[in-house]
Amino acid sequence: MIKYLRPFEKKVNYFWGYKNHILSDATSELPLFELTKPANVSACKLLISVIKKLKKLQSLDPEAAVADAAYDSQAKSEVHSP
Repeated sequence: MIKYLRPFEKKVNYFWGYKNHILSDATSELPLFELTKPANVSACKLLISVIKKLKKLQSLDPEAAVADAAYDSQAKSEVHSP
């Protein structure tokens, strides 16, 4: 963010952000898994690894996944691999 304190005098401020990635059950809306990452981490690299962690930690095998387009990835078939 750039702030202009006086004419022709600018000051640059940096804003560091985070994103929370949450997996929840579609029927009950119960949150099953949460992961907080810096905002500069691409969401498309997270979905498959988060589903694998959920499967390992909770012994759950999701039937389907519904996600925002930001989570789209070429490696979709990895979710169903043994």
